[in-house]
Amino acid sequence: MRRVTTVGIFGVKIKLLVIASALRGYCIGLDEEADGIRAICCGDILLAMLEERDWIIRE
Repeated sequence: MRRVTTVGIFGVKIKLLVIASALRGYCIGLDEEADGIRAICCGDILLAMLEERDWIIRE
């Protein structure tokens, strides 16, 4: 679990990624879906997919 900062940023490993300022203060989870692909979730809601190889967030 990671907490979204007041400006909509969260950290993964050594990277800081922008998700949305509307999620500030919320905890989000990263679930591994496949090799190098993670699902970004807030509770049971899937928000996006993260490709760790090139650090791209996709809807």
